Amino acid sequence: MLAGLEHFHGKTLFLMSGRDLTADEFRDTVRGSRRWRKLLGAPTVTTRELAEADHTLSSAVWRDWVERQTLDWLRAWH
Repeated sequence: MLAGLEHFHGKTLFLMSGRDLTADEFRDTVRGSRRWRKLLGAPTVTTRELAEADHTLSSAVWRDWVERQTLDWLRAWH
């Protein structure tokens, strides 16, 4: 994934849930990798986190948050 994103020159949105073992593992990977930290710090990369959400976004409130974040991110392109 890292190699692919390093070669991708478009915009990228990462939406992270806080109560999520997969997201925790990704955060650990980022902390341990200079390449990942550089990539996530690029101006073309946006990261948003919803601390109380689980991996499956099992709440309608959390799914609405994802929808709003995605739409806002897309609108910011113009």
